[in-house]
Amino acid sequence: MPKFPLNPAFKPHFFLALFLGIWLVVFLIFIGPFDLGEISFRVRFFLVPPYGLLFLISYLILIPIQNWAYKKNQGWNGFLELGFVITLFIINFTFTYCYYKTPIVNGTYSFSQFLAGVFSPIFFLIIGLLVISRWLLVKLVPVKMISEKLLLRGDNKSDQLQVLPQQVVCISSAQNYVEVFYRSENGLKKKLLRTTLKKISASLPHLIQVHRSHMINPNYFSEWTDSSNILIEELQIPVSKNYKSSLEEFLKSRP
Repeated sequence: MPKFPLNPAFKPHFFLALFLGIWLVVFLIFIGPFDLGEISFRVRFFLVPPYGLLFLISYLILIPIQNWAYKKNQGWNGFLELGFVITLFIINFTFTYCYYKTPIVNGTYSFSQFLAGVFSPIFFLIIGLLVISRWLLVKLVPVKMISEKLLLRGDNKSDQLQVLPQQVVCISSAQNYVEVFYRSENGLKKKLLRTTLKKISASLPHLIQVHRSHMINPNYFSEWTDSSNILIEELQIPVSKNYKSSLEEFLKSRP
């Protein structure tokens, strides 16, 4: 299953859910789809906001579950993202339909009519914006905002390293092991884990590949020492031709 980037910090997800909830409210009030179009604008203004609030609550309920799955799998992928969307659909539909049937709204559609004719079209309208926004959180929100420590594991039970994502300087493949270089209060340190570069990189989506055996945190980039080597902190890391152009483009785009 292809890897899907994920920022596990709570704060950006809260604001994303809030934005989507507000967007939903504005859409329902001004467009007035389905049976909402039969209600006056003034009445819609009072009946619709709870739908946005229920979407926000549904999303927030899933954040702890999302982060648990993220830690357990040491990363995120397309299958987990699909599971997140489906679960959000189920939770939000349950809340929304219950509100729709309260005396406040007094909806006339049956369960199947509401699901197929009202909720599903609107939810699927949100899905594209939802997935793109979640993907953009990794690109737009600085990694330093991720304050929760990750537990990096090797194949052996005793092979563990607990570290903040932004502390990781680079990771390098060394035969059957991976060297994790990270910043601590006492300077640069190294931890050897019996695992593969591919497995451990799933937990560190902010790292970029510069060589078949090396991935770096671009925030620690110092300089090019020559045409095929860079300095990351005090570490000299080789850059292969396949990754050189993408690294240069990335460094140019940095503020």
